[in-house]
Amino acid sequence: MIKRSVLLIVVLSSLMPIVSVWSFKVFESFYKTSNFAKEGDVLLSNFILDFKEEVRVPFFKESPGFHTLEMRFGKLESSQPVVFLSYIDGNNLKIFVNDNLVGISGNPFDTRSLRWNRPEVYFIPLQVLKDSNALRMEVETENTIGIFDPVFVGEYKHIQKSYLSLYFVTQFLNTIYIVLFLVVGIMFILVPILVKSNYHRALIGISLIMFALYFVDYGYIPHLPISYVIYKKIVISSLYVALGLYLVGFTSEFGFSGNWRKVSSSILILNVGCALLLILKSGGSVAVRRTYLILNFTVFLTTMMILYIFLRKIFTSEGRKNPIAILNGVAILYFIPYVVRDVYVLMTFKPVPLLNQYALAVFITMNLLFVIFDFAGVYRRLLLEKKKVQFLEMESMRDPLTGALNRRFLFKIAEIIPESYSLCIVDIDGFKRINDTYGHLIGDCVLRKLASSLMTSLRKDDHVVRYGGDEFVILFHNTDEETAQIGIEKMKRYVKDRDFNCEGTVVRVSFSYGLCIQGEYSTLDEMLKKADERLYINKKSGGETLFA
Repeated sequence: MIKRSVLLIVVLSSLMPIVSVWSFKVFESFYKTSNFAKEGDVLLSNFILDFKEEVRVPFFKESPGFHTLEMRFGKLESSQPVVFLSYIDGNNLKIFVNDNLVGISGNPFDTRSLRWNRPEVYFIPLQVLKDSNALRMEVETENTIGIFDPVFVGEYKHIQKSYLSLYFVTQFLNTIYIVLFLVVGIMFILVPILVKSNYHRALIGISLIMFALYFVDYGYIPHLPISYVIYKKIVISSLYVALGLYLVGFTSEFGFSGNWRKVSSSILILNVGCALLLILKSGGSVAVRRTYLILNFTVFLTTMMILYIFLRKIFTSEGRKNPIAILNGVAILYFIPYVVRDVYVLMTFKPVPLLNQYALAVFITMNLLFVIFDFAGVYRRLLLEKKKVQFLEMESMRDPLTGALNRRFLFKIAEIIPESYSLCIVDIDGFKRINDTYGHLIGDCVLRKLASSLMTSLRKDDHVVRYGGDEFVILFHNTDEETAQIGIEKMKRYVKDRDFNCEGTVVRVSFSYGLCIQGEYSTLDEMLKKADERLYINKKSGGETLFA
C-alpha cells in the first residue's frame, strides 16, 4: 500500500508541473488577440506614446499620469467593427477613432477605478471609418500603464467567443469564488460556535472572507467608492492577514502542536505587522505599490509554509488513505508553478497577466474539502446521536409489559399540543376475575394482546397509552366526535370477537370506555377527568358503551 502511494506521488510530482505549464498557455491564450484575428482584421502593435516615443505592444511600466497612445491603420472591411482590448492597465481609459469617442472605461473625473483584468469591447460606428484611420487611447493612471497584447480592430463575430470566454474566466468565475469564500467562510465561523468545538475553524472562516475581499481586486475595482490607494492597502493587508489565519487554522485542524503552532503563530504576527506597515505607509499609489512588492515576501513565506503542512498531512499514514488528501497534493503540485511564475512576472515587469488567482482558488477549494467532509461527518454523527436520543426517549416512554406508551408520554402531550387530540379511556371488563381465575401471567398476556390489538387498529398519528392497571388511554389525532365514536366502536367489536390465546388458555374479553372529544376542554387533565367520569358511568351501567 505504501509503495503504491509513493509511486502515485512520484507520478503526480512529475506530471502536475507539466499540467500547470500547459494550463498557463490555456489561460494566456484567452488574452492573445493574434489567436482569433482573421483576414480583414487589424492587430495594432506599434503605438506612439505621448506623441514622442514609439512603444511596442505588449509593454508594461510604472508611469503614473496622463498618457496618449496613437496608431494608424488602413481601410477596414467589416460589417460590425470593434476595438477589442484583452488586457490594459490604467485607471481611466477613452478610445477615439478618427477623433470620435467610441468607448470609455473607468471614471474620467477621478482615479477611483483601476481598470485591469477586464476584457473590453468598443463598437465603432461605420460612419466614422475612412480609408485611412487613426486610433487614439487616452489613459490616466495612478501607478502603471501597459497593454498586454496587440489591440484588435475588426469584425465583432471573430472575437465574440473569445471575449465571452475571457469575460467568464476573469469576471464570472471570479464572482463564483467570491461568493463561495463568503458563504463557506460564514459557515466556518458559525458552525464551531453552534456546536461549541473546533474554534480554530472560525479562523479559517475569517481568512476565507478576507480572501473574498482580496479577489474583489480582480474584477470589481471599477465599481468601488473609495480611492484605489486606500483600497489597495486594504486588499493587500487582508491578503497578508488571511494567509496567516489560514496557516494557524489548518495547523490546528491537522493536529500539529508544539513548535508547529509557535511557528505558525509567529508567521501570523509577522503578516499582521506587514499589514500595519502597508496601511501606515504614506504617499501615493506608486509608493504603496513599491512597498507591497517588498513586503510580498511574507506572502511567499506563508504560502510555502501552508503547502508544507499540507504535504506533511498527506504523507501521514492516514493521509495516504484519504482521497481528499491526495486531491490536495495534486492541488499543491498544480499551484506551486503558478506561484513561481507570478513572482517572476511581478519582479521583472513582464507584460503578461497574473494567473495565480485561478490556481489559488482551486487550491483553497481543495483545502476546504478537508473541513467540509469533516463537517459532514460531524453532521452525520449528530443525526445519529439525535436519533439515538429520540429512540432512548421513546423507549423511556414505553410500558415494558405491553409495549404501549406510558404516562410520561401523556405528560409530553399535555405540555405541547393537548388540543390536537380526542381522548378515550379504555378499561377491561372483569379484569380482576381474569386474574383470579387464570393467574397474573395470563392477566399480563391479556394486557399485551389488548394493547397490540388497539395499536394495530389505529392510524399512525394516533397513540395508545397504558394509563395504569388494566386501563389504557387512546389519543385520536385531529378527530371529531363521529369519527372517534365509530373508531372506538370498531375496536370494541374487534376485541370482543377475538380469542386471546395465552399459553394455551383461550380468553375472550371486552372493554368499556369513556370518550372526551377534541375541543371540549383546553387541558389534558380536564379531558382525562371527563373521560374517566364517562367510563365510570359506563361501568355502572353494566359495561354498555356510553358517551354522554
